Amino acid sequence: MVGGGLTRSGSPLGALGFLLVAFAVVSCGQGILDHEPEGEIFFLMGGMISDGTATNQVLRSLDGETWEAWGELPFSRFCGRAARFQGRIWYAGGRDAVQNAYDTVWSSADGKTWRTEGSLTTARAGHALIAAGGVLYAAGGHDAAPSPLASMDLTTGGAWSPSASAATNRVFGVGFTLSGVPVIAGGESILGGGAMASAEIFNSVWSTWSAADQALAAARTHAAWADFGESAWVIGGLDGSDVVRRSVIEYKSGGSTDLGNLLPIALKDAAAIVSGSAVWVAGGLVSIASSVRQEVYRSTGSGSFKKVGELPSARACAALATLPN
Repeated sequence: MVGGGLTRSGSPLGALGFLLVAFAVVSCGQGILDHEPEGEIFFLMGGMISDGTATNQVLRSLDGETWEAWGELPFSRFCGRAARFQGRIWYAGGRDAVQNAYDTVWSSADGKTWRTEGSLTTARAGHALIAAGGVLYAAGGHDAAPSPLASMDLTTGGAWSPSASAATNRVFGVGFTLSGVPVIAGGESILGGGAMASAEIFNSVWSTWSAADQALAAARTHAAWADFGESAWVIGGLDGSDVVRRSVIEYKSGGSTDLGNLLPIALKDAAAIVSGSAVWVAGGLVSIASSVRQEVYRSTGSGSFKKVGELPSARACAALATLPN
């Protein structure tokens, strides 16, 4: 998730505020947090393991702290993305040590048994996967070449269709919702080309992307992200100088703020999710070329992350999702 920074001036709400209202009217505000936050089961899917290859293993946790081997994806993948959609976990795209990107999509109601869904129209890895308003969006990432993408696919549960492209190629960026409006931010427009701070928002009525009124407080790529629905945290990642960071950036309609070094260690390519009132971070890398990590950290959403457990095996660029208990 890398790129060059862009800061928008003007009203802190501006076009974003208008789109939040318009999208809420059309979609009833259904977003990526389309579930009750309490009593959830955590699933960590795929990822790069310590030898640099991909795994298909699915890990499960009933409390976010103690993890067990639970199931398997149909094939090994890392840098695929997961989202909760229509009561199931959907896992889309990703890559392995052989091929740079795949178009495969699978879903599961229990993290153990997976069924094949319709394929993406474009193979993707390092993309954003966002559920909003009864639609699942796969935006950006890189293809099998690998070349960065600005394109987007969407589905309402059947076949995927191409939709509006963003203004900027964006790979290893973050994707979340603000009051049901899809937002993509950060990442890089050229693989290895440096982190961006810019953000774009999607208007589902007009099927267009437009520049957000505010950028991230600092450029980030390969960051984890946690979606609160009305705001999001961008966690760790590489900055514009390719330094791995400990800091957390908050993004909301009124602006973006660097909350400081909330992580105990610098991390990139970790997985993160909101559950209840807490944010969970699992795995990742501590430098551009380093051993893969297996620590699990938790924050109440208002303070520093504390280590609460370890994965059975180290993972980076894995996908994290929850289902009701």
